[in-house]
Amino acid sequence: KAIIVATGAAYRHLPIDNIQDYEGSGIYYSATGMDVSNCLDQSVVVVGGGNSAGQAALFLADHAKEVHVILRGGDLGAKMSDYLVQRIHAAPNIFVHLYTEVSKLNGEHHLESLILETKDGEKTEKKITNLFTFIGAKPGTDWLKGLVATDEKGFICTGPGIKEEDLYKCDIFKKRQPQSLETSIPGFFAVGDVRKGSVKRVASAVGEGSMAISQVHQFLGELSARETVEV
Repeated sequence: KAIIVATGAAYRHLPIDNIQDYEGSGIYYSATGMDVSNCLDQSVVVVGGGNSAGQAALFLADHAKEVHVILRGGDLGAKMSDYLVQRIHAAPNIFVHLYTEVSKLNGEHHLESLILETKDGEKTEKKITNLFTFIGAKPGTDWLKGLVATDEKGFICTGPGIKEEDLYKCDIFKKRQPQSLETSIPGFFAVGDVRKGSVKRVASAVGEGSMAISQVHQFLGELSARETVEV
């Protein structure tokens, strides 16, 4: 009578053949306090042009010797908030590389160096042992095949994030709004990274899971009351 989806999302990988060899040993998908000790007085690379990449670059700049922000496009402000762009340009140890990609990774058991390649084909090798990539994530929703409303990237829309035209396909939503974790199908809930607008952190996903159980009980109570009235 009710479903909770927690299929998560997978980080998008840089298109480099051996990238998985260095995941956890030089390649990281978040920048936290746990990572700082490896970056002290080191040069690090941050790949990405969104707010997550900008926040990571500023955080790492407080500890690393240099932070190199790698952007495939030519405008740092295209997807990043202006206040982050201004702070990045003002930071003396952050260097932005436009029209550039990481094309090769080198190292025995841990990342030791990488190759930066511009759109003109110019290649530069840098001794980098820590690369942080923020190029998005792919939600685990292929199996849904359009069953519930999602955004353009495939993340499941819930609660106030569902468009009205998707809501009113169900009679129940003509009488009430969906709960905060409920999808466009009544009794169908989504939690964690698979949900649009979620905070991509373990603690947040755990909290949403607990909330969803409460909302399931509320839905089942509503369902039971309706069935009693119909009888």
